Amino acid sequence: FYEGWAYYAESLLAECGYVDRPIDLLVDCKRRLWRAARCQIDVGLTTAMLKPADAIELLTAAGFSSEEAKTQVNRFRLNPGYQLCYSLGRYEIMELRKAFAPRLGRGRFHRELLEGGQLPFHLAEQRLNNIEPIETTQGA
Repeated sequence: FYEGWAYYAESLLAECGYVDRPIDLLVDCKRRLWRAARCQIDVGLTTAMLKPADAIELLTAAGFSSEEAKTQVNRFRLNPGYQLCYSLGRYEIMELRKAFAPRLGRGRFHRELLEGGQLPFHLAEQRLNNIEPIETTQGA
């Protein structure tokens, strides 16, 4: 959950207009490239479709030094599948947002999602389903 939230929050920065300078855009692109490479490498290493040397090459192409890339690949191999949680978590949060933000408002959706704690996404969905929207009346 929290890794997905971190990645989602990065996208909120751009969405809210905080990523507008060229250097900010570059950093945002680099982060997205890094996350995509991590997913590809994690799946590739786990399924033996990618050799560690090829994974290191992918990371150096994504901007890591050779030494840093080696360290990252060794870390990925110790915890297979973990690198996917950032992108999959962001995807799940975006799906929940599509379903609930129109009814609750984006700010309340965020608050309710975080107040639920680190719930599995299917339980977060159940929780959000049980929240009543705040009704507003004009002139009251």
